Amino acid sequence: MNWDRVRTDARAKRHGSVFSNQDRPPERLAGIDDSPRLFGGARNGGPRKLPNSFGPTSGSEKLYIGNLPFETTEEDLKAFFAEVGPVDRVTIVKDKFTNRSRGFGFVEINGKAAARRAIETLNGRSLGGRSVKVNVAKPR
Repeated sequence: MNWDRVRTDARAKRHGSVFSNQDRPPERLAGIDDSPRLFGGARNGGPRKLPNSFGPTSGSEKLYIGNLPFETTEEDLKAFFAEVGPVDRVTIVKDKFTNRSRGFGFVEINGKAAARRAIETLNGRSLGGRSVKVNVAKPR
């Protein structure tokens, strides 16, 4: 990379980039881009993708469960949802450094009707002294 082509003036920063194609020769603009791609570009393996096991399985609906007590386990959450219907998968999101629960998780329930029933029945109900929020999970 030719560092004298890097722009750090206020205009480049205002546009969210320290790199500018304005000063590059036209042959550099035609297809080969040697600027580093810091956030998921071609040189870093492309955009980050989640493993296939993260998304909901076929026929199941993924629900977001918020305001969980930190000591709640996946078995506790599965038992909490047992009255609504069979649960396919339970995931509690944990801090990667302390391995402590971050206070939310996801539950997959088979069928949209069962998911709707879970939201109506369990949203606002107390689990471990906290009022749990249950919503349909938004895609990332």
